[in-house]
Amino acid sequence: KELMAAVEPSLDDANGRVRMAAALSLRRMAVSESFTPLWARLTTTAAQDREAVAVALGGPLKSLLELPVMIQAAKLKDLSQLISSSRGAVRDALIESASFLPEQSLPQFFAALLTRSADSALSAKVAEALAGRPQARAMLRNLSASPDARVRANAVWALGGDGDPSEAKFLQNAVSDADPAVAANAVAALALTVPASSELGNLLCRALSDARSYVRVNALVGLRHSQLRCSAGRESALLLRDPSPAVRKVAAELLHSVTGSNPVDDGRALARCRRHEVDVDVAQACQQRPGQAPPRGDRSSEPNSAVTVFVVPAGLTAPVANAPFAFVRADGFVRCGWTDSRGAVFEPSTPAGRVSLTEPPQALERN
Repeated sequence: KELMAAVEPSLDDANGRVRMAAALSLRRMAVSESFTPLWARLTTTAAQDREAVAVALGGPLKSLLELPVMIQAAKLKDLSQLISSSRGAVRDALIESASFLPEQSLPQFFAALLTRSADSALSAKVAEALAGRPQARAMLRNLSASPDARVRANAVWALGGDGDPSEAKFLQNAVSDADPAVAANAVAALALTVPASSELGNLLCRALSDARSYVRVNALVGLRHSQLRCSAGRESALLLRDPSPAVRKVAAELLHSVTGSNPVDDGRALARCRRHEVDVDVAQACQQRPGQAPPRGDRSSEPNSAVTVFVVPAGLTAPVANAPFAFVRADGFVRCGWTDSRGAVFEPSTPAGRVSLTEPPQALERN
């Protein structure tokens, strides 16, 4: 509580970065007593950075179960009404904060939001916020049928977040989606959902024939993390002949990390790559031996965490709303989609480690 009292005044700082840092600190603290002062800032005071305050609200929402049931219900009702009446950056930040609600509160809360609005941007943000939430699977499957690719891409990605094998058939069908972002996310979700087995290997190896680069990238990353390989040296062939540097790079990492049926051919492919590859990142991947992929289910000793990334397209100086993106997680999987109204991407639970942005699938396929 003392720390909360020390940080909260920084929400009034003249520097926007300081305000956002204070908001993230309050979110991490998860002190239920901070709900009332934050709510007052959001609803009664005009001179506020409402987006930063909305981000901070995720903290007390984490500890909502500490409050009496009647108070919980009243706060959820107020929050739902506030989201419905908000627009743009504040609404998106509030939806992100709502993703920190206790598991049992989420499905009903977000279902009510979706019922009140047919806005595709809202649906896409809700799908993004529900990643890794088992009780929201039915809702995510419904959102995956949206005619809007933004919604489908987020929903399919979110279905892979909790590793439930029952979604395998559904995700397998999503790999054939016409949109490259949806298809790429479906392959990653499959690799994070289906236990390491010959069945998963067959699914991922088939995806290596897809014409879309990030489908192939996520298939190769899935093979590496599941310690699986394909037959007939398909990964070596991709390293030597695939037109996409992103595909060649992860193919090299796979060959280094997982022994195939013909290690001699793998060694020759890596040696040829070291001699002739023109892309610096690919050549480095062929030269250096990455660490062995961590076992499934224990990819990091550090817990997953929530991450918000603002996307500034090349040549611009500020984030752009509804911009295509490709977000690379620390485990190598690439999530594709479109930014929210703030120009941001939200990951409720991503593995610890370095994250980055790379060329979105639309630009990659044009090239």
